[in-house]
Amino acid sequence: MSSTALAPKCPGTDWPSIYVSTLVAFIGAIHQNSVMVWPFLLLVDPTANETFYGFLRSISGLGTVLTAMVAGYICNRTANTRSSMIAGKLLALLSCSIYLCIELAPPSIARVHLLFVLFELFLGASVGAASMLRTHVAHASTEADRAKANGVVSLAPAVGLIIGPVINLLSSTIAFPGWPLAFGIHLNLFTAPILIAMPISTLALYLLFFHFDGTIRLRHDDPQHNSSLNNDNAQNAVDGRRPSRCAVAAAPSFDWVAVAICLFTRATVSLCLLNLITVGPPYIQMMFRWRSTEMVRYQSYIVGAIGLHGIAWNLAYAFLDMRKRFSERNAIVGSVGLLLIVYLVTFNWPFLSDTIPYQEQEQQLNVSNLSASSSSSIAPSAAAAEFSAVEAPLGCPQRFRWCETTTLVSMPIFMGSLVLALGVALPVSGINLDILYSKVLGNIRQGTMQGWFIVCGDGLGVVLPIVLGKVYEWHGPVPLWLVVIGCLFLSLALCAILRHRLVPPKGQQINAVECHQMERLSKEKGRWDF
Repeated sequence: MSSTALAPKCPGTDWPSIYVSTLVAFIGAIHQNSVMVWPFLLLVDPTANETFYGFLRSISGLGTVLTAMVAGYICNRTANTRSSMIAGKLLALLSCSIYLCIELAPPSIARVHLLFVLFELFLGASVGAASMLRTHVAHASTEADRAKANGVVSLAPAVGLIIGPVINLLSSTIAFPGWPLAFGIHLNLFTAPILIAMPISTLALYLLFFHFDGTIRLRHDDPQHNSSLNNDNAQNAVDGRRPSRCAVAAAPSFDWVAVAICLFTRATVSLCLLNLITVGPPYIQMMFRWRSTEMVRYQSYIVGAIGLHGIAWNLAYAFLDMRKRFSERNAIVGSVGLLLIVYLVTFNWPFLSDTIPYQEQEQQLNVSNLSASSSSSIAPSAAAAEFSAVEAPLGCPQRFRWCETTTLVSMPIFMGSLVLALGVALPVSGINLDILYSKVLGNIRQGTMQGWFIVCGDGLGVVLPIVLGKVYEWHGPVPLWLVVIGCLFLSLALCAILRHRLVPPKGQQINAVECHQMERLSKEKGRWDF
């Protein structure tokens, strides 16, 4: 299809393609949510620190941003999202292959680190390319069905949050290095998710090639009404009268203030998530003194609980018509407010009694000796038994002086807050932000603007993980929590005070009935609510 050709109009929601894209997104969610990088990295290299882990997150974010921008441009040029989503699955398969090669790497920790970097780069790139799913849903659904369509599609990552931990729990019984397979690869709790992700990603490719229509359609709610509008406007021109206001839908213009608020809110919510997934794993493992296997097990429990909550909310939006109870704007304000409460509850308040315990000296000495020998001569596969015999030290490293004054948050409170933040606030804000942003943009090709929407979220992952890791090493979690709390408060204030700007373009045609009402009632001009 040429870059200028318009896709044929479709009067209804394209449910078959939405269902296929939901299944494809579900397969991708299993891949993304079942791979736990930090415990595996700490096992093969006990000297790995938070800065390197933050660097890995930055590499993943870089891959996501670059491919999201390129994919958005390609979608606009071709008026089709299928090629981008296929590229995403191919990149996902490549990342799986690289991950399996980590234990086959030559005897050098530096080369192991390089494989981790390549894995994160291509995994992030696959996420960015596949993220054109948002554009597809925006164009494949009518305005009346968009909440249901977003709810159905958002079920995929929520269900993936449950399936991934189930895979981890089932494979956690296999002691590292695990059962030998072909080509020197072992089946264990770290490789099992990848070995499952590869065949189902191949299935996703089949679905995208043969059962998915990614055509971008510019929708008008009532083609017959559009025809009548054109006839009316022609008659008005003959009579010397002004054309119908409904006809301005041909060239909608969105409100940049509303777009900026949506983008800032997206960035703020992503900052909350980025802080939890970058600093969270090492911080939680250190604070509660968990071993790598314990970290995998407890993290699986928490992620499973998050997935259950996510499924409940997505089902509610898909089938209970939650928009009649809460508008998109109110839901966003509520979810951002809940995130603010979560960060306040998990803050290291000075009035808490206990502080984070330090590591024991003997543990540090043993791991230092092991790392000195392994960094130059031992590959992960050859040193697996030795790594499993000498666990990484438990507790706060002696180099973190801030542990002396950083108070210890209760584990039930911290984990319960994580479930609220990731299982309730994030899915609710995600569904409603997607819907509201597509409404604010109006009836245009949204590929490029949706690409910027992704950049403002995942784009933070290019630089911030390194910054978050460094700040965490130097000063601990307190300054990070303060910054996030400040951003959440500002986002909450903007959404609440300027909520009247978060509306579709004033000239946007919604349907025939509303247009005729606007013609008859001048007092309703420019007023839109939902």
